[in-house]
Formats: sequence, structure tokens, C-alpha cells
Amino acid sequence: MFILFSCDVNAARNLNSVRQLIQLTSLDNILRTDAEQAGLMSDQMPEELPAQLRSGVRRAIDMNLDYNKMEEALVKSVSSRLNRASLDLDSRWWASSSGREIAKAESSIYASLSADSTFEAYNPTAQPADASNAVLVDELVATGKFPDFVSGLLQSTGESRLCLLSNLDP
Repeated sequence: MFILFSCDVNAARNLNSVRQLIQLTSLDNILRTDAEQAGLMSDQMPEELPAQLRSGVRRAIDMNLDYNKMEEALVKSVSSRLNRASLDLDSRWWASSSGREIAKAESSIYASLSADSTFEAYNPTAQPADASNAVLVDELVATGKFPDFVSGLLQSTGESRLCLLSNLDP
């Protein structure tokens, strides 16, 4: 009995860790943008469509592009591919200021593909440049360490980026 309970607790903890990782990356905002666009599409159907067809299309959109369902499918898929150590490491990186900025930039770019997206309203990206970061970037470029920085960044996030990206288009 204790072994079964322990397995259930670990599985639930793993799913929660995957959900947290997805929320830290741009994938959460991508899912939200897609769900938002699905709602807008169904609201913009021509009024000439027969009521039965309108309701059938609306049900199909709601069933297949519901945020919670898309998130759940992504969580299940990712949880089967990442181990606990990778989840912990990747979550820490995406929670860092650099990870947050990258996720925000990716989300903003994806949301900009849709004119009706509300992403920018809730996540303004126009911010004044941080002088300390500008100095750091100039220093990295001047000392020739920028390629090492980028290489380290790519290596440390490679597994999670590949796993998460492979799950975007099943």
C-alpha cells in the first residue's frame, strides 16, 4: 500500500513540475494565444451559417483547442520524456531573469502573429534598456567570450528545448 501511495505522490509531483516548466517557458503563452484565437474564430463565423452547423463548429473548436486540454496533453507528453533532475535544472534556468526574458520575447513574437492577441496588453515588452546588461554584453563581445556564453546557454537548455518543441506539433 505504501509503495502504491509513494508512486502516486511521485507521479503527481512530476506532473506538477512539468506544468511549472511549461508555465515558465513561452509554451504556456502560446497555448493561451491559440485558445484565444480559437475563441475569436468561432465568434467571427458568418451569421448566414445554419445554427446547427455554427454550434457544431463551435463545439469542435472548443473541444480541440481548449487551453486546459492542450496543456494537459503537453504535460503528459513532456512528463514521459524528462526525468526529475532535468525538470529541476531546466525550471531553475527558465525561472532566471534570462530565461524569463527569453520566454517573454518568444511569447511576444508568437502573439504578434495574431492582430487580436491580448498578450501585449498584459505583458508589455517595451522596457528601458538596462545599462548593467548593456555593459555586460559589450564586455562579453569585446573579450571574445560571447560564443562561449551562447554555447553554454544552448547546451544547458538543449534537452528541454528539444523536448518541448517536439511536443508542439504532435
